[in-house]
Amino acid sequence: MNGDNHGERRREYPALIERLTRLEEKLISSEKALELATRHMSERLHVMNEFRVDMQRLEKSFITRDSFDIKHEIIQKQVDDLRMTNAELRGKASMASVYFAYLFSAVSIIIALLHLVR
Repeated sequence: MNGDNHGERRREYPALIERLTRLEEKLISSEKALELATRHMSERLHVMNEFRVDMQRLEKSFITRDSFDIKHEIIQKQVDDLRMTNAELRGKASMASVYFAYLFSAVSIIIALLHLVR
């Protein structure tokens, strides 16, 4: 039995060696994949950190909501004042047209009366 057991083990060696070789190849492949994934993740984190720094730098140039509201209110008042001034000027222009029409009518009436009297 002892000799029989030895022969059986010798037949298993090539199969075990083949399995160990495949396991070793899978392990090497997994290690390479892990290295690649680690490098990719590191590059991605570096880009994300650069983006974060850029966003922080850009954020410093933004105005606050309170500051915007104050300035917007001032500008809105100026626009309203300009609209009012524009409306007043149009009204004055309309009155000037009315006065011109009165003057033209009065001159026409005077000319017509002069022609009647003659």
